[in-house]
Amino acid sequence: MTLSPDRFVIGAGSVVGREHVRLHRNNQDAVGLRIDRELVVAAVADGCSSGRSNEVGAKLAVELLVARIPALRRATDDDERLVAAVVDDLAVRLGVLAHEVASSPERLPSIVRDHFLFTFLVAIIDTSRDGRAIVFGLGDGVVAVNGATTILDPGVANAPRYLGYRFVETASLEGEPAALEATIHHRGQSRAIESILIATDGAIDLDEAELSSLQRDRRYLLNASLLHKRLVVLSEVERRLRDDTSVVVLRRES
Repeated sequence: MTLSPDRFVIGAGSVVGREHVRLHRNNQDAVGLRIDRELVVAAVADGCSSGRSNEVGAKLAVELLVARIPALRRATDDDERLVAAVVDDLAVRLGVLAHEVASSPERLPSIVRDHFLFTFLVAIIDTSRDGRAIVFGLGDGVVAVNGATTILDPGVANAPRYLGYRFVETASLEGEPAALEATIHHRGQSRAIESILIATDGAIDLDEAELSSLQRDRRYLLNASLLHKRLVVLSEVERRLRDDTSVVVLRRES
């Protein structure tokens, strides 16, 4: 159990899906958390399974997101500008790295395809007086705010938008750079937040009752390891999670 300054309880877990176990693949998801004096930031990212090691981009992304958001937030109090700044900042920093790793323009598409294709979701709760909460992301996954769940569409042919498409010409990789802007899934006053759940698309296999349990069951408030353990049971014992699944729950302590 991790407590924010405004007494938000934060739990997280990530497990390998049964398809990746069958194929002897790594978990290509990643989770990032940061708690400052008046700010809670959580991020999940899902690496594209068609690449060899897209967990690399996913893990770098969540670390950069939780590290950079506090400073970017101080620069603006406008939701749209903040989201745009966060995504642009992430794209610039990872784009520079991708170009450095590729070392030549010819290798860049394959480097991006194998290491830098991922979706992501971010939740920010400003716990200061009159602070705001916002949930946004690029690509698919699951978002629940105060128990109201939204399953995010992965797009045509189960091919969500990837930020990595910004790094290359459209002729090199399929993608629409002009459409690669994050979507705001929730915004409002932090005082109205009772719970937020963000999850990668593996959580789509969970029914409404299970998603509700992860957000509301007090056992997950009392032991930080229980959410992860529950995901392990769902994946390895009940075999209900086909894909890698990462979940972060932020809940106001009652």
